[in-house]
Amino acid sequence: MINPSSAPRVIVIGGSLGGMMAALALREVGCAVDVFERVPRRLEGHGAGLRIVPEMARLLRERAGVDDLEAVSTFVRRFRHIGAGNRIISEVETPGQFTSWGSLHRALTARFDTERYHLGMECIDVALDATGATVRFADGRSERADLVVFADGILSTGRRQLAPEAQLAYAGYITWRGYAPSHAVSAATRAVMEDSICYATIPYSHIGMYPIPDPTNRDAAARYFNFVWYRNVAEGAPLDELMTDRGGVRRPISLPAGGPQQRFIDEMRADARRLLPEMAADIVLNTGEPFLQVLYDLSAPRMAYGRACLVGDAAFATRPHAGAATAKASVNAWALADCLVAANGDVDAALKAWEPEQLELGRAFIARNQYMGRVSLVENRYNPTAPDQMPGLFGPGR
Repeated sequence: MINPSSAPRVIVIGGSLGGMMAALALREVGCAVDVFERVPRRLEGHGAGLRIVPEMARLLRERAGVDDLEAVSTFVRRFRHIGAGNRIISEVETPGQFTSWGSLHRALTARFDTERYHLGMECIDVALDATGATVRFADGRSERADLVVFADGILSTGRRQLAPEAQLAYAGYITWRGYAPSHAVSAATRAVMEDSICYATIPYSHIGMYPIPDPTNRDAAARYFNFVWYRNVAEGAPLDELMTDRGGVRRPISLPAGGPQQRFIDEMRADARRLLPEMAADIVLNTGEPFLQVLYDLSAPRMAYGRACLVGDAAFATRPHAGAATAKASVNAWALADCLVAANGDVDAALKAWEPEQLELGRAFIARNQYMGRVSLVENRYNPTAPDQMPGLFGPGR
């Protein structure tokens, strides 16, 4: 713990998973923390499934106090590669743990002070000086802090101001995502998915499927099958057309459920019937409202700027092949907390000690995901059970 007389006041910009991990980490070591989220209502039911890699599980249990992690998780023992006719091409005995975005976010926010989680507060500017930072919000309000942590994602306001040279680079492909209730798919599909994460490969594409808790948080006992399907889409008119929502607005990063035009959903479902193994098509076809995510790479040259820093996707954003973006944000957050303890609250000394290792982690993570994407979407030689292509925060041997 930091000596109370030396504990800094911290503002966290962004109340999603990375922001909540940062808030809990810094509060645990004695900082006075406020979270400011631009969305005006509770972030419930956003997103779909995510993998809990071992590093993240350890931080959630041992540091964030989520001692009931099993209650918001699913577990599998096998990793299966599925072919035509639902044939199991290969199988590896390897454990996997998964959750839904909504379930994990609710577990984290339940451990934070409600009065310090501020909704509808969009950061528009940060001014840095030698002793701290002043954050200005769209409603005219300003807040002063010793440290500002930007955990506001791939379109980070902080990064755009502090590191404008860091630009999004399109990966060349998108993901269709969604989830189907387990009771809605066939018994044959449930049998293949039992106790497994499953992958299916087709030329220059693949789909991953795994069980998750109810993303809406309505039924703790319910199980859904989450899918992530990678598809090449040419930059320019094809991508612009695909990412134009039902209201005619072009969305640069994602189209949430209800956003994609029906003609593209129909086309995607027709491709699923034609190209995917029956069990994969079954999950896709029984997903009520699939959504879209455009994949980019982005690397900030630095993560610390005076009395402000970037964590998670605000600093390094990339494709989701490794299934560990939230884990990376969590490692960023808890490492920052540890450095503040070691420096007894000296923000400048803590950021200086914290930044090099986190930069190294971010750059290696981007390179790993780029490699995994190139193998599958460009070189067409993806093997989901090969050690160098397996998910995780680190590469083989880690």
